[in-house]
Amino acid sequence: MAFCPHHPQQSAEAQCEYCGEYFCEECLGPLMGRQYCPACREKVQHQAAGPAQVGSQRQGRPASTGPALPAWASVIVYAFAALMIMGMAQFLFALPLVVMKFAFGVFTLKQLVEVPEDVFGDLIALVTAPQGMPLPAYVVGMCLETWGMLLAVVLITYVFVRFLDRRPWSTFGFPWNPAIARELVLGVLLGGLFMGSIYAVGRFAGWYAPMGVAAPSTAILTVLSAFVILLPAAAAEEIIFRGYILQRLEQRHGVAWGLGVSSLLFGLVHLGNPNALTSPWPFLGILLAGVYLGAAYLITRNLWLAIFLHMAWNLFEGPVFGFPVSGIMVETSVLKTEVVGPVLWTGGDFGPEAGLLMFALMIVHLGL
Repeated sequence: MAFCPHHPQQSAEAQCEYCGEYFCEECLGPLMGRQYCPACREKVQHQAAGPAQVGSQRQGRPASTGPALPAWASVIVYAFAALMIMGMAQFLFALPLVVMKFAFGVFTLKQLVEVPEDVFGDLIALVTAPQGMPLPAYVVGMCLETWGMLLAVVLITYVFVRFLDRRPWSTFGFPWNPAIARELVLGVLLGGLFMGSIYAVGRFAGWYAPMGVAAPSTAILTVLSAFVILLPAAAAEEIIFRGYILQRLEQRHGVAWGLGVSSLLFGLVHLGNPNALTSPWPFLGILLAGVYLGAAYLITRNLWLAIFLHMAWNLFEGPVFGFPVSGIMVETSVLKTEVVGPVLWTGGDFGPEAGLLMFALMIVHLGL
C-alpha cells in the first residue's frame, strides 16, 4: 500500500491530475473540475492566470479569466471547426497514398474519375484498400494520413482550450507520467476482452463461422500495421468527443449533459459510414459505444485509457476477429470470420456495433 507523502499515516488513494502522483484525499483539492495536489494547484492557477491577468492585477484592474464563449456556443463552433479541419487534413495527407497507388498501378485516372453508384463509399474503398501495394508502402501512406489528421485535431483543440476557454492545456487530460503504460495495457485488455466476448458468444450460438487463420508472420504484421494506423485515428476522435466536447459541457452543465451530448454527436458523425442507415441500430450502437468510452474518461479523468480502449476495440474487431468495423470491411485479419447469424443480433454488414449481442454485452461490461 502506498502512503501519502504529506501525511505518512494515511494511504494514498487518489491521483493528482497534473503530476500523476498519489496522495490522500485530504491533500487533493478541486480546481476547474479537476483534482490537484497543493503544489500542482498553484502551478495550474498560475498558468490559468497568464501574463495578461498578472498585468491587469498589477494595474488594479479586474482580469477576465473565463471562457470567451458560452459552453454551448463553444461546443458548436468547435465541433464544426474540428470536423472540418480533420476532413481537410485527411484529404491532404491521403494524397501521398493516392500517388503511390498510381505508381504501383492499383488504379488508373479513368477509374478514379468514373462516377460509381456509391461515389463516396467506392472512392474511399479504392483509395484506402491495400490491394496491389506492398504492405510497407501501404502502411507508410496510411500513417501519413492518420497521424497528419491527428496533428490537425490537436492543433485546433489547443487553440480552443488555450485562447477561447482560457485554461491551461495541462488540464485537458494528457498527464505525461508512468500511468500511460498502465492505461495502454488496461485499454488493450478491455478492448480485447469485449470483442473476444462477442466472438465467443457468437461462435457458441453458431452466428460466426470460422473460415481460417492467417499464418503467424501475416498475423503479426497485420496487428502491428493496424496498431500504428488505428491509434492516431482513435486519438483524434477521443480528443474531439471525450476530450473537448464532453469536458466543456461537463464543466458548465454536469456529467449527464457532457456524456449524453458527446455520445449523441459521436453517433451522428458515424452515420456517414457504409451501411449505417440500413436501420436505427448502427446509430444506437455507436451512441452506446460513446457512453462506454466516456465512462473510461470519467473514471480516470484522463484521455489515455479512452484512446487505447478505442484503438483496441477497432483493432480486435477488424484486424483480429475479421468483423466489419462500423461498416468498413477489413481486407486482412488474423481470423477469417463469416457472419451467418441473424442481422438483428450480429449487426450484419455494419458489424457488432449494430447487433443486439453487443448491446447486451456492453451493458454487462458497463455494470462491471
